Amino acid sequence: MADVLRSFEEIDQRNDAEEHRDLLLDQRRRADRRAWIWTMAARVLLGIGVLLGFMWITTAQSLAKEKVDRYNENKDLFETTRLAIEAKRVAEQKSIDDIAAANAEKKQALDTLRIERGIRLARVESACDTGDHLFSWALEKGNRNLPPLEGNETRLKKLESYYEEFLRQNAAIPELTDERARAQLQLAEISLAKGEAEKATKRMEEALASWDSLEKTPDWEMRIATDHLLLALLWQNMSDARSSKAFVDARSSIDKVKVAGADQDRLKQLRAILDYHEAKNLAEAGQDAKALEQLMNATKQLNELVDTRPDAMVLRSELANCFLSSATILEGMGQMGDARETHTLAVNELQIQLKARPNDFALRLDLAGAYGSMAEASVLAGDVSSAEQLSKEAVALLEKLIRQQPDNAEVASRLAAQRGLVAGMLEDRGDSAQAKALIEDGIHILESHVAADKSDALAKYRLAMLLWQKGRIIGAGNDRKQELALCQQALDIFLKLQVKDNGYLRAEQVKRSLGYLLGDMGHSAQLDKNTTKAKEFFLQSVNVWQELLLVRPKNEEYQQGLEWSKGRAKDP
Repeated sequence: MADVLRSFEEIDQRNDAEEHRDLLLDQRRRADRRAWIWTMAARVLLGIGVLLGFMWITTAQSLAKEKVDRYNENKDLFETTRLAIEAKRVAEQKSIDDIAAANAEKKQALDTLRIERGIRLARVESACDTGDHLFSWALEKGNRNLPPLEGNETRLKKLESYYEEFLRQNAAIPELTDERARAQLQLAEISLAKGEAEKATKRMEEALASWDSLEKTPDWEMRIATDHLLLALLWQNMSDARSSKAFVDARSSIDKVKVAGADQDRLKQLRAILDYHEAKNLAEAGQDAKALEQLMNATKQLNELVDTRPDAMVLRSELANCFLSSATILEGMGQMGDARETHTLAVNELQIQLKARPNDFALRLDLAGAYGSMAEASVLAGDVSSAEQLSKEAVALLEKLIRQQPDNAEVASRLAAQRGLVAGMLEDRGDSAQAKALIEDGIHILESHVAADKSDALAKYRLAMLLWQKGRIIGAGNDRKQELALCQQALDIFLKLQVKDNGYLRAEQVKRSLGYLLGDMGHSAQLDKNTTKAKEFFLQSVNVWQELLLVRPKNEEYQQGLEWSKGRAKDP
């Protein structure tokens, strides 16, 4: 029983152990199952956590991006709003400014209109005042019931005072700048009309300085060019050296005239007159070739104008003057044939003018001078019959002219020259008595004029030529002492005149005559058996020809005169 009991106990122990083992195994299995469940739960939870974390991160990023986008949108919206507000403000300001500018422009336009109206009223008033003066003078002229006019000088002074007062009253008004410039130019023109070259020059400079900033129309440029030319002519009439620069200024002013809008005939006439008168200065300065070139250019332009306007006597007068001046220069250059042809052209023009103005003193004097020069050229060419006819025409005109104006030195000088020319032809024919009478008449005509006007170089030269010519006639009658006395008078005049040019009377021309005169005096002294005096005269002649050859080294006439005088000086 004890064994059974132990067996039962052992069985109970084994059963208890198995139950305990099973319990432990169950506990283990439950523990393992719970562990697995927790593990899986942990894994599920971890997966869920990871998923939730990923979703949170994604959501956060999306929210952040959305926030940034929303911020940018808000920023853009704010900037757009700001720009819209600024644009509105600018637009409103621009509108205000435009309205203000429009008002200012309107005010300025009204002011300008008011000023222009005032200026035009002032101009009308000025024109009325000037017109009143002009009409009053026009109505007074020739009216026997009214006292005579006070003269051009007084009228010019009134105009001058008017424009000077205008400048004083309106000196501070900027809107009248062009009117002041116009007034200054008109004052310069008044000075030109009065012959006040100094004042005219100053006023022209002031007027041109004022015009620099103003627009110049072709008409005004033409007017300024004309004023410059008139100023140059005024200086030339005064024999002032400033005429040379004035002619240069006049040419520059003429060249500035806008050709397109200018009167072409007037412009051509201005250039022709400029060339003609400037050529006088060049001729007096000894620039014969350049002077002749300018005269030919002036002649060409005047010919073109005369062809288009054959009725314009002023143009024909200028053309004739060009011909006469050209002929004078050609004579000085020794081109006697060309000079004679040019004188013929001048005669034709003068005769055309005389048909329209038969009693014009100046025209008849020019025609007489042309005939006289042509007669002298004919004598040098050996055409005596032509010279006699031409001289006869010249003398007929000059004798009528000297009866009209006995004190006219130019008429007297030309008439005396023709007396000497005719006397020379009579002497060649052997009629010494008649030749001497004509020469003495010429000397008598000139002596009174030379005594009255000692500055008339041409009259002195012609007087010396007549004294020399008279001496030759007397010497031919063997009165050598009287011949030498007359030649000495001529010599004294030549010595004074040879120092410088006197207008168209050139120092070279006087020296040439001096060389021949000294040769004649040496020959006369030789015939009078005074060899010492003869040699002295011949040597003086040699010196004169040598001086002339320094000016024109290749001149055959001067070389022949030198050789002849040298030969006579060696064996007087």
